[in-house]
Amino acid sequence: WSDNEISKTENFSSLKLKPYYMYPEYAVAQEYAVNMRWGKINASPLSQNTTAELFKESCKNPIEIATPKDFIQLQQFEMIIVPDRGETIRYIVDNIANPKIQEVLSKVTNRTTIYLQNLMVKNEKSELLFMPMVFGFVISEPQP
Repeated sequence: WSDNEISKTENFSSLKLKPYYMYPEYAVAQEYAVNMRWGKINASPLSQNTTAELFKESCKNPIEIATPKDFIQLQQFEMIIVPDRGETIRYIVDNIANPKIQEVLSKVTNRTTIYLQNLMVKNEKSELLFMPMVFGFVISEPQP
């Protein structure tokens, strides 16, 4: 997302990180094999849309990233919330349990897409790495 498409940015992260490009990249040979799980919902190339009800239940859980080869931990990310109508807002998050971001997520409605990008992860060696992937969660009621 380019800055001119974002209405505002709120930083809920306590981490003081350098710009992303200053970190080594976490590279995955087969990006389709990476999966992000958030409670009962997933973001991967074959993921389905989710209902607002299921999203609100799932967003209270930690976010996990599964890769084919490594155990990695999410340290910080940008969350961009794009409603069907209204402002597109970017949040910088290091703890999904933060009450401020949970309050924002509790207000997400149908016809909203949430993108997670500019992921900073730690690998098994505790190295901080930049993961240049974007994950999306589409909140949309099923069609009758």
